[in-house]
This record gives sequence, structure tokens and C-alpha cells, in this order.
Amino acid sequence: MHQRPAALKYYYWRKQIVEDHGTEAVSEAAGRIDYFLAALGKPAPEVDLSDDELAAAADSLASAMAKLKADHGSLDATYGDTFRVGRDDTSWPLGGGGGQGLTTLRNISYGSEREDHTRWGSGGQTSTQVIVLSEPIRSWTYVPIGQSDRPNSTHYRDQAERLFSIRKLKPTWWLAEDLAEHIESRTVLSEAPD
Repeated sequence: MHQRPAALKYYYWRKQIVEDHGTEAVSEAAGRIDYFLAALGKPAPEVDLSDDELAAAADSLASAMAKLKADHGSLDATYGDTFRVGRDDTSWPLGGGGGQGLTTLRNISYGSEREDHTRWGSGGQTSTQVIVLSEPIRSWTYVPIGQSDRPNSTHYRDQAERLFSIRKLKPTWWLAEDLAEHIESRTVLSEAPD
């Protein structure tokens, strides 16, 4: 999703139409358009929007595309150009969530728009884990940033770049012999003498 210009255009249009006409009017019109039973093969009823409503939606679309071009310099900007995951001053493209009716299976909430017109992930479905109860147990996970809070660590934001941004899970190791192959360092703590 984060490489597709259409998703960002849709986001800008949904945001603009709410700004132009208000949440209540947009929700009411959407209730006459959205027909979720179509996913089950039920024929959707004819859309009932007036010429004035269609013209208003078209005007909002034109305004939204002007804003998109002003914000990103091009109508070819992608979803990931706005929606990002990162830490400090470094970020990577992200897909999923975003508000304005863009709820997805990987639903992420984003912070406020930044000066550069990006919005960085701040919550939501962020630490996914998949477990297969096989013999032996297998599991995979990804976290949105990294597993270290030390900025000088290679694990400070490595998972944001190499996993979370590209929707890739990494294996976790349930068996000691699997884990042993991936130990980078070891610290042994012992009790201080009395």
C-alpha cells in the first residue's frame, strides 16, 4: 500500500471532503454509498447522490489534489511519502491506517502532521506476533522501531527499516539451539559477595 499513489490521493480527498462539508454530512452520504454485503456477493443498491452532492465531491477532489501537489510537489507521491515509521530524524515508508476511513488489517495510528507533511506511526497494531503451535513451536514477530533504546545500538531502529516498513516478519527462536546461532553478545550477572 505504501508505494501506491492512489491510496494517498484517496486519503487527501477524504480529508478534504470532511473539511469542506463536515463529518456528519460525509458520514450520512457514505451510509448511502457503502454496501458491505457486496463483499458477500449481494448486489448493491443504486447509489443515491444528488447532482449537487456529486459536484461538491468533485470540487473537494480538485482541492485535495491541489493540496497534495503543494505538499509533495507531485501527484505521484505515494502513501508512504506521507505515512512513515521512524525514530529521531530518520523514517521509512509505511502502509496501513491513517484515519479518514482508511482502516486496514494492519491498522496503525499516526501522530499529527509534521512540517514536511509526513505523519509518523504512534500507536495501533504495532507489535504483531504470529505463533504456530506446531512441534516444535514456531513464531515470527516485528516491532515498529527496534529493540534497543540506545541510539548507538545497531538495534535502535533496525526493525523499522528492514521489517516493519516492508511488512516482513522475523523468526523468533523457541529452542535454545536456534537461539544460540543468533547471540551477538552475552553478559553474565552474578551475585556480589557479602
